[in-house]
Amino acid sequence: MTAVRCALGVPGQEPALRAAVAALHAAGRAELLARAWHHRVGPMVRLGVLLSTPSPRPGDPAALLAADLRAQHLAASAGHVRAVHDLGLVADALDGAGLAWAALKGPVLAARVYPREDLRPYGDIDVLVDPLALGAALRALERAGFQVLDRNWQLLRERVLGELHLRAPSGSTVDLHWQLVNRPEVRARFHLPTGPLLGRAARADVAGRDIPVLDPVDTLNHLCLHAGLAGGDRLLWLADIALAARALPGSAGADAGPGGWPGMDQLVARAGQAGAGSMVALMLRRADRLLPVPGADHAVALLQPSRPLRATLEAVDRLVPVQQVRRPGSLPRTAARAVDSTLLGTLVAAVAFLRDRAQERLPGHRVPGSDWSRSVLHPAGGAEDRAAFLERVAEAERRELQC
Repeated sequence: MTAVRCALGVPGQEPALRAAVAALHAAGRAELLARAWHHRVGPMVRLGVLLSTPSPRPGDPAALLAADLRAQHLAASAGHVRAVHDLGLVADALDGAGLAWAALKGPVLAARVYPREDLRPYGDIDVLVDPLALGAALRALERAGFQVLDRNWQLLRERVLGELHLRAPSGSTVDLHWQLVNRPEVRARFHLPTGPLLGRAARADVAGRDIPVLDPVDTLNHLCLHAGLAGGDRLLWLADIALAARALPGSAGADAGPGGWPGMDQLVARAGQAGAGSMVALMLRRADRLLPVPGADHAVALLQPSRPLRATLEAVDRLVPVQQVRRPGSLPRTAARAVDSTLLGTLVAAVAFLRDRAQERLPGHRVPGSDWSRSVLHPAGGAEDRAAFLERVAEAERRELQC
């Protein structure tokens, strides 16, 4: 965590990091590499090490660690270059068709909130389009040479999943979202119509391209929700949240101005409307431990008013700090996925998660995803199922807008 802080510009981290790296032996270096890979912060750890020890001698722990992390750094850099190129192709296709859309996460964060574009690794391009024009967006991208990877139109029609997967001409994977939450059973917990999000989006420079992006408050709300639903136990997600929060209006200083925390107040309002208040609060609190987030305490107290719940979640994070996690199934992960507005609701959901996990270990239990016929890549259905899926997507958005 100290290396990540150092890479992201938190002052005063270098002496402690330099001492910690100098004391590393081979086993400790291997453990650090495993954690960096799990948390997807290899490029940040490498930069932090180099900043704390600018001229390491060959064979020093700092030099060995930087060399070991070089592959993760090169992969992040190469992936960003390819993704920005393919994001430009997405922009040409969707803008050319006159469609409303916005880029999410990876390339936007790398280019707009991180101090350097090579610090934020990501594996795909996430794009949000108007559900009422999803068919038009698909056709525009297909004409531009993008290949739709999903072929199970029967499953898509039945489940009404919130995203489709495409391959860009140069090989990047594009997650084409019509909704920010993919699975319908999870989506039902929240109220997140896409139309208002795209209505607040604005054009911005993303690595030299003019790209529509969500407004700063919607971006932070989405990052917290996405991280929480995934378990909230990776340092990369916490860095995303902290940096996006520090970019909110009125968040430049360490203290609130005469108007308080306008950006955080907007976040509180939108997270509450979405039904995501408690999850956003938990992720803000975890991000604040990595990088100080101006106004975080103010927002958390409003988003998560239950003091017993806040105390319990803080105890979980003290017992198992996120930075020590390096495998799925962690206690912080369970807490994030189960978090509710009350302590009782959170405990009930956590017990359900743990029960399901125990059942998965029983002999004869079918591993989720092992049924190929229930994969979106399994070829099933045709043009009629595709058309029916698109109509069900439009119906779902219209219902959301009426709520």
